[in-house]
Formats: sequence, C-alpha cells, structure tokens
Amino acid sequence: MKTNIIAIAATAILTLSACGGGTSSVNPSDCISEAEKQIPTEQHPVFGEVPSLARQNSKAIDIADSIISIERDAIGAKADNDNYEEISGKINELDTKLENIKKEINQNYEGRISEAAKGMIGKEIPVEANSGVYSAAKATIAAYKPGESGQGDIIVNASFTAARTLKSLAGKYTQITYNRLDASGKTIASGLQTLQQTFKAGDEVKLDSIILRAGTADDIAKMSFTDN
Repeated sequence: MKTNIIAIAATAILTLSACGGGTSSVNPSDCISEAEKQIPTEQHPVFGEVPSLARQNSKAIDIADSIISIERDAIGAKADNDNYEEISGKINELDTKLENIKKEINQNYEGRISEAAKGMIGKEIPVEANSGVYSAAKATIAAYKPGESGQGDIIVNASFTAARTLKSLAGKYTQITYNRLDASGKTIASGLQTLQQTFKAGDEVKLDSIILRAGTADDIAKMSFTDN
C-alpha cells in the first residue's frame, strides 16, 4: 500500500511542477479512498463500524502527512541561496494545505462515526464470569465522545455484585481493575478505578465512565473485573 501513497504523491509533485510549484493537488478524498482500501469497513458484534471507521480516520491523516512530507522534501531539494524565500513560501503553502486536508478528513469521519455510534449505544459488552469475585456483572455502552484523527472514546458504565468482601486500601478505598479481553480470553488492555468506599459480599459495585479508545476497540470481545 506504500506504493499507492508514493504514486499519489508523485502525481501531485508532477502537478506542482506543471503549475510552477503551486499548492499541492492532493485532496482529502484521495487520502480517504486509500485509507478505505487499506482498512475495510467491518461490523464489530458490539461496536458496529465505529472501530474500523476510527482506524480509517487515523490512517487517512497518516497518508496525508506522508504525501505532503514527500512533496515538501521535493520542493526543499530545489532550495538554494537565491530562492530560499520562494521555496519557504511554497513549503508554508503545503503546510497550510495539510492542515486544511486534515480538517476536512476529520469532519468527514466525525459525521460518519457519530452516526455509526448511535447503533452501539445501550448495547452490552459481554463480561467473563468470575464467581469468586462477582456475579450479575454488566458493561453497557453509555455514550460516544468524538475526537480528532480517530481518537474518539467509547464510554462504558459497568456494575457487578460482589461475591465476597473485596480487598480495600486502609479500610477506606477499593481499587477495581477492568480488563479488556479478546475472543480467546487474553487480556489486551487494563484500566483502574479507585472507589471511595469498601464492599462486602452482596454489595453492588458501580464503575462509571470507563473509557475505551474507538480506534483500538475492534479486538475487544469481552471484559472482566478484579479487585487489587
């Protein structure tokens, strides 16, 4: 796929040369199309299209950076003492063009991801059983918070019933680790919440606003919880 990026950049450089080194001809649709080729839109059983769209967003931004970088180097290679200011001006034009491309890419994906996110709100993420620590465990998608370059957050509220007295700190605080697991049950990431109370068997434990990065959520199949 790197060859495709170079081909797009080469076309843009030829256009620049034909136009006397003006602003790049690369546009957001080029970057988005290439990102979609490299990262097909897929349907996650819980998160829907959100993870793959978020990764496409990030990839499209990377492609734009790569293409403009190649163009910038090509222009910079022509610099000498006689044309320094002219070359600097052309490079500044490219930098402005890049920021505009990124803005349009992000706007494109923000709308698409936000629309796709509507379908996952209220869905439950499966929770791996652990009768020694909890029962009646739930992890529900509560919201989606947009972010630039595919860095949006999936917000999850979780709860479970303690199966025993949970470990505490100084008899005042309880730390709960929430684990993200792949389909095989392997932990791929973990987070921690400190709750300002202790829990005995039968108490309900609530973990609000757990944050999952949209762009890395495609490997998540289920969650689990442990007390530290």
